[in-house]
Amino acid sequence: WDWVHGRAADLAAGLAGGLSERGLEVGPRGRSTLVSWKADDPEAEVARLAQAGFIVRSIPARSYVRASVGAWSSEPELADLARIAAAA
Repeated sequence: WDWVHGRAADLAAGLAGGLSERGLEVGPRGRSTLVSWKADDPEAEVARLAQAGFIVRSIPARSYVRASVGAWSSEPELADLARIAAAA
């Protein structure tokens, strides 16, 4: 289980870095599998990303979109999410 949790946290850190490198404001985070970033319209962003094949959720009270990263996620998939999220 340590490997599973460690891999997911490492992948999430990579996603957070990819989003930040593309100019998105990533929410505060520790070593977690959750990655949140600011969106002008979180609900619309969730719908837009769903059309691209990504399931994320909104946190409207904070104007954030949040992704949950698992050990089964792949680096290319998360790089695509960062690229598409930044293309808004």
